[in-house]
Amino acid sequence: MSKSTDPTGFEELDEYIRHLRSKGRKETTLYNNRAILRSILSDLKDNGMGWKAADIGEDEIYWMEEFYADDHSEVSRQVYERMLSRFVHHFTGKDPAKEADILHNDDTGSGNVYFITMDQFVELYRNGDRTDRLILILGAYMGLRRAEIAGIREDDIRDGQMIVRGKGHGKNGKVSKLDIPPRVMKEISDYRQYKAEYSKGCTWTHLVEAPKMNSRMEPLSIAAIGKRMNNLKHVTGIEFSTHSLRRLFATTLYYEAGTDLITIKNLMRHCKYETTVSRYIAPLKKKEREASERLMSVFDEAFGEI
Repeated sequence: MSKSTDPTGFEELDEYIRHLRSKGRKETTLYNNRAILRSILSDLKDNGMGWKAADIGEDEIYWMEEFYADDHSEVSRQVYERMLSRFVHHFTGKDPAKEADILHNDDTGSGNVYFITMDQFVELYRNGDRTDRLILILGAYMGLRRAEIAGIREDDIRDGQMIVRGKGHGKNGKVSKLDIPPRVMKEISDYRQYKAEYSKGCTWTHLVEAPKMNSRMEPLSIAAIGKRMNNLKHVTGIEFSTHSLRRLFATTLYYEAGTDLITIKNLMRHCKYETTVSRYIAPLKKKEREASERLMSVFDEAFGEI
């Protein structure tokens, strides 16, 4: 059995363990952090995900949720995600588990999971600027993640389809070709016109760009997209995150469009439909109440006048 002082094969992890030791952490704590984080980082690296602290973000957290779903309980996955986030935070100040905003079961004590209604989405759209609106539309109409939105290049859009590059299994990640709904295509066309008319120009490399330091438009980073949505949250008072848009996408497909779960899973680019059901489709109290009323009517009819 390796000691907590042995090299792990990951320089940042060795440094992090030394940091914990300097803080007076118990040997058992050091050993557990070393063993679990080494396993997580190895899995991330072997599957083409970010494994250095600066490269670990919400996509890696989503990937962990799916990758460990079969062999680890929900509580264990939360522990692993928090442990990895503390490791990342030590080097970068980021908290990827918080950014990912994973929906866990209520009995785990996890909070800050936001589902938004269609009315709230419309309110967010009304209060957003041109760039905010495109981000909102791409998230809610196509279920795109923040990193996927940031990564869309101009030449990824052609013939009514969009190439979406998301992190996932394998060295090349997940590459999907998605049909672009007419409403989204109109938003993209209007946004391109907005970029073309911007007096200081833009790069025309990525789809989503915004003015930077009173100069030409530049592609938005993942963090910049999150910041924009956070600002919109404060303006409207609506509690939501960028991932709430994917939840709205899934919930609307299921309840309003009557789409089957397998199709929703494919559209969201999940490996398993259980991920879609447990984390993205909001339980609607109205539906629960209607189901209860239907059940009572069945019993009432069966009992008759007894």
